Amino acid sequence: MAMPLFSAIRVESGSSDSIAHLVLDRPDSLNALSRVLLTELIEACRWLDDQHHIKVVVVRGEGRAFSAGFDLGDFTTPSEEMSVRDTAGGRHVARGPVVYVQVTEGARFQGTVQLNPRSRLIASERSPVAV
Repeated sequence: MAMPLFSAIRVESGSSDSIAHLVLDRPDSLNALSRVLLTELIEACRWLDDQHHIKVVVVRGEGRAFSAGFDLGDFTTPSEEMSVRDTAGGRHVARGPVVYVQVTEGARFQGTVQLNPRSRLIASERSPVAV
């Protein structure tokens, strides 16, 4: 199955690599989680889970922040397709055996999205947390 095309994230993986990279790619908004980014994140994680040669996915944010949390401007107008509640219900985005490692170098905000129960977070000293 071919990798889907994305506009708010990037997936970097070779055909035989056991490690893939998933990059939140909205640096102008500090990688805030918009409806588009969340939809693409779900699609990318499901695709990665189906790639049996991939064992680990390293997740990072492009630019100076991992993620600013939800893009509140995007969620101010109601949508039948996705609400903040759809992403905050305790569901895990990924369901397969792949281990997701979230690497933060810049600012990160609590209350974003947990990718799966096996997600691990690696934060540098330059990675302050806001709640």
